[in-house]
Amino acid sequence: MIDIKLKINATLRSEETYIRDVYLEIKFPKSDNDEVYINCFPTNEQLKIILDKRIFNITGEAYDEFNLYDKITIKEAIFHEILPRRITKDEESYLVVFTCMDLCAEFERKHSEADKIIEGWFYISLLASLSPAKTLNCKPSGDVEVLPYTTHKFNLDENFIISLDTKYIYDSANKSFSNQLATVSYSKDVAEFNFQGEFTKIPYYSNLLDDFLMLMSFAIRKRTVCTGWIANNNRKHMKFIRRDIVIPKYNDENLLPGYLVEPSELANFLQKSFPKLQNFDNVDIIERAINPLPSNIETSTESYFLILFSCLESVLLFHKKNKNLETIITESDFHIISSRLKKNIEDYLVNSNNEELSNRETEILKNYDDSKISMLSEKISELNRPSFRRILDDFCSNYLLSLEDLWPVTGSNHGINLSKIRNKLIHGDTFKASQHYSLIIAGQHLQTIVERVILKVLDWDIEKTRAAPSKIKNNLLMKEAIEKHMKILSK
Repeated sequence: MIDIKLKINATLRSEETYIRDVYLEIKFPKSDNDEVYINCFPTNEQLKIILDKRIFNITGEAYDEFNLYDKITIKEAIFHEILPRRITKDEESYLVVFTCMDLCAEFERKHSEADKIIEGWFYISLLASLSPAKTLNCKPSGDVEVLPYTTHKFNLDENFIISLDTKYIYDSANKSFSNQLATVSYSKDVAEFNFQGEFTKIPYYSNLLDDFLMLMSFAIRKRTVCTGWIANNNRKHMKFIRRDIVIPKYNDENLLPGYLVEPSELANFLQKSFPKLQNFDNVDIIERAINPLPSNIETSTESYFLILFSCLESVLLFHKKNKNLETIITESDFHIISSRLKKNIEDYLVNSNNEELSNRETEILKNYDDSKISMLSEKISELNRPSFRRILDDFCSNYLLSLEDLWPVTGSNHGINLSKIRNKLIHGDTFKASQHYSLIIAGQHLQTIVERVILKVLDWDIEKTRAAPSKIKNNLLMKEAIEKHMKILSK
């Protein structure tokens, strides 16, 4: 890989403030998770404005020694640090370092007539089992060829198809036993594309790819993201480095083993579920349920449990909206009923000397003032919302989903249910260190529940996944063990 260092004459903008003719230097990162740092060499006057505003978008004319790029656009540059360059009695100069969110570099051959065919590739952090298996053939002459191989293709839009492939990047490195440079290669997973249109369509296609990779992350229980792209036609070359999303670190403590969807079914799952996702009403709600997964994102057990429960609530909200179950009766009808309920409560609490009240009722009511009456009245509006348990039961009935082999979400006579664990955590309560392992088990049960409800919404057969009752082989998920851990967390 060529080390590309851009020198830029830039304009920095923050709201209505412009700083023109600022000299910048940027070196392209080699790793998908490396920060993109911008070295800024401002004048003293420019420095004052930079330190005041601190966040800018940047455009400028770029130059690099290979003449690959001539224009740069940075969506958001954020002040990182200031370093002294030269401080003398007569002169002070400083280096300002920015980090940037998204960087787009491009080169245009102005003498060429633009071709409508644009080709290129998105960089993908992980293709897992969809990465093509390639076989190399070494010829007697010493030449090496790649034998024909199969790639997976997916239609993300009517006129946009991606082909999942692997590209090999060549770089130079020092040999361990000498100072000589050696050529090394490493692979990068990509989604190749070829379409007729304008470069301005690529961000739209990138958003579709994000939805596709979200489903893939869910299916393989490991986050995979698009970290940038390269696009070309006969007139323009464009490179985009994305930094508004990164590859997360993982915490194996919360991890359920292996893929969710079996590798042999992964391509079929994506072919079926992606179009279904795009056709959903309220798709943003179901995306909120899928996006926080997979399970091995680095976070505490307590935080991940709350994330999972939020995912479950999002799926049930999606169901409520689709089935018109957000309220029990219409708002207008309930307004009439609630007015009567409030009046009845007030009459009951205020008239503590009412002859119809028992002695015990009279004694209780004398202990409460008007503020308590008001607090009760404020809760009346909640009566028109179906209970969490009722919506979950309706979902399971509607989608023919069984959760009987898992830790109860609501109810149970054997110990604390998942809803009560959630309530305890959300209100700032904690569990003891001796209960931590049981909380991990509860989280794994909750993850399996979330996976099953999402699979049902996507219309995918649970038996083809590791969330299926027949595929759960961990003894901790057996009924006796569930009751044991429920009692431990109840203490």
